[in-house]
Amino acid sequence: MRPIEILQRAVWDPNFKKLKNFIIVIKHRGAPGDKREILGERINKIQKDGFWYVNEFDEEIFIPAHRIIEIKEK
Repeated sequence: MRPIEILQRAVWDPNFKKLKNFIIVIKHRGAPGDKREILGERINKIQKDGFWYVNEFDEEIFIPAHRIIEIKEK
């Protein structure tokens, strides 16, 4: 299952874990190790090509699906 499909399932499948149970690791140039972690509860919209989340400055940011490195459980 592709990472974006896991996020979609967390939203739409009532028998699957919820977004708040995940940490999404993305490619982020300039961050330590070129990686950044996003808490699942910050995600507010998922599309087939990526997801939107609200950062610590209350800005909505789009992350393309190809930048997802892994999805970890809390």
